Amino acid sequence: MEQGLTALILDDDRGDRMQFRRLLRDCGHPLQVQEAEDLGALNAHGDRSFDVIFLDNLLPGQTGLDALEDVRRTWPDAAVILITGQGDEAIAKTSIQRGATDYIPKSNATAPALTRMIERGVEKVRLLREIEAHRQELETFSDVLVHDIKAPIRAVTFPSEQIGEALEGRDVDQAAEFNLLLDRS
Repeated sequence: MEQGLTALILDDDRGDRMQFRRLLRDCGHPLQVQEAEDLGALNAHGDRSFDVIFLDNLLPGQTGLDALEDVRRTWPDAAVILITGQGDEAIAKTSIQRGATDYIPKSNATAPALTRMIERGVEKVRLLREIEAHRQELETFSDVLVHDIKAPIRAVTFPSEQIGEALEGRDVDQAAEFNLLLDRS
């Protein structure tokens, strides 16, 4: 696991937050852990950066699944792991589809499991950032390429149109002048 990672545990149950804090301490790696008990308290952490967020699915007023999009938007560089007291394949599938990097029922949470999830989640987010940076570079490259390809076409199009108009008007001398422009380009 990387050194100096930061984690946020969002769970309305104090006992569950304490359990996850202990498990994270038992991971054997330095990890700065913050806690929030509800989405209102979560907003107080909006200016902080987190590497991993453990998001409980059953929260007062909203499910973790419903909050997942806002959490991902606020912390796009964080690995978000949905945690729940009820192991459910449908919740697991939906959480991954909505952007969670992983999912774990609280009953399956162990220090080694959380260590693996954190390592894989942080790596996945890092790779996704790299892919996005490469995508943006390719988009910029393709824009420049298209512009560069169109430039010679534009340089030929105008004189060619002028030659056509001159020939339609039977002005051979003017057509010859535009033809000289074409020869120079």
